[in-house]
Amino acid sequence: MTRNPPAPSGLISEAQRYWKIVNQNWVLNDDDLEILRQAVFALNTVYLAREQVEKEGLTYKTGSSLRQHPAIQLELKAREQFLRAVKQLQLIDENDKRSPGRPPEGW
Repeated sequence: MTRNPPAPSGLISEAQRYWKIVNQNWVLNDDDLEILRQAVFALNTVYLAREQVEKEGLTYKTGSSLRQHPAIQLELKAREQFLRAVKQLQLIDENDKRSPGRPPEGW
């Protein structure tokens, strides 16, 4: 188990930051580090695909029809891969049943 191993090369800053935060807060074995490596590459793809869609738009025209930008599907699949890896690493508390956007009980 290595504490604070360097991030894989080729990642954008957001994915590098995620790698760093996880490694600062959890001690991962070699197998978990490989899962995290796959997670940050998926996260990297999420950011790059989102950036491309924001730059080029949600759709593109082919002849007389509009089609969804292919990077949208790429982003969705990468998000699924990222979330699956995070769940596998147990970085999300499965017992936390709070819903996003809801105030805590007693409000």
